[in-house]
Amino acid sequence: MELSAEAKKLSVCLYAEGTTPDRAFRLLDALRNASGLSFSWELLVGANSPRYDLREYISAEHRTARKVVWFESGVRRTQEALWRALMTNSTASWILLIDDHVSLDSRWHESLTNTLQSHSDRDVIALGADPLSCEKQSVAARGFLLKSSWLRRRLRTSDASTNVLIAPANELERFGLGGFEAGDYVSLAALLDEIESVSSEQPPILSTCICTYGDHPELVLRGVDSVLKENIPASEMELLIGCNDVSRDVMIQLERRALHSPYSLFIRSPYNFNKSGIQRFTFRLSRAPYILSLDDDMYFLPGWFSEMKAFLDAERPFDVAGRLHTLTNRGWWSGKKRPYDQFVRRKHWWREKTPHGVEVHFPAGQCYLVRRDFVLRHDYPDCGMRIDWDDVLLGDLVAQMEGRQVAFSDSLAKRIIVDEIASRGQHGGG
Repeated sequence: MELSAEAKKLSVCLYAEGTTPDRAFRLLDALRNASGLSFSWELLVGANSPRYDLREYISAEHRTARKVVWFESGVRRTQEALWRALMTNSTASWILLIDDHVSLDSRWHESLTNTLQSHSDRDVIALGADPLSCEKQSVAARGFLLKSSWLRRRLRTSDASTNVLIAPANELERFGLGGFEAGDYVSLAALLDEIESVSSEQPPILSTCICTYGDHPELVLRGVDSVLKENIPASEMELLIGCNDVSRDVMIQLERRALHSPYSLFIRSPYNFNKSGIQRFTFRLSRAPYILSLDDDMYFLPGWFSEMKAFLDAERPFDVAGRLHTLTNRGWWSGKKRPYDQFVRRKHWWREKTPHGVEVHFPAGQCYLVRRDFVLRHDYPDCGMRIDWDDVLLGDLVAQMEGRQVAFSDSLAKRIIVDEIASRGQHGGG
């Protein structure tokens, strides 16, 4: 059976400790030098205790992948947690979960095509399974191949069935797997638990997500410093910094400031794969019920967090909040090519024309507060979105889904300062 073009899309989610780069270099070389490229593919890397040499190697060498994203954590996360963060941001039909104990041969890419032709009816294929764990739901393996449609079902309900294949040793060549070095097996049951629960810990009140682009240290460092100076307890807020094609100097300074803080995480792409992609990562990695999304040309005045807590206590539950502006349809689509007439995945809420009249109310200025469950349920933002009109589309989403949108209080709005620099928009960054 020939695979459809849609099925020939693969996300390679690589987990690396970062302390043994030789293993990772060897695996990355095999990914880069693949022959028989019948897939389009993207590389998503999750690292604990990351090393500069590994990160820079990925940045310099992996331009064959359609997208490369580096996720690094200031707080140690389990392999299952990092895999979850990566695969929920996949834009492909199949997801390959591996760590740096796995070896791939030079024809791994072609081998996967043959494998999926034979096992396209499966949801999960366990790779290098522990022979002592035979039961499908509790199998422990070195890696997994997942069908994205199954993953989306599991994210919606934990009752979704799972059609598991435990790949026998004599079939590993089908996957282009050269072998496995000594390493920990990963339990499918643990992976399913991680899929179904963001965290068993008490989540913070707020996730603050700052997305930055390019080489603008005077902006992003000012914004991050304004957060860190508040000395907010980790139990009340987490800080996620999405670094989209930032310079090495900016990255070093960010690490010095925030990596060792009690609540910071980094998500880094060595290429500019657009703001919505890096923003999507931060939203899905967040644990709090509400997410404050900011561009890097913003900063806070002292006392902003106490005002934010007071606003949340007074207004929640709501779906979107911000400095609300109004735009008429005449100045929006207005016969021009719509900026969102194509999504990576078709949205259930999208309509060709807005059904709610001639006005759209939206949180302008690239500063808004959203309910995490609302944006995740409606798959916002889309990986394929451009940076212009994204705030208008968010307002349109709220209107079409009849959500609740409220304006920031005056006392809160006065403590969030926007310092737009027009030239940055020419580069397509966040």
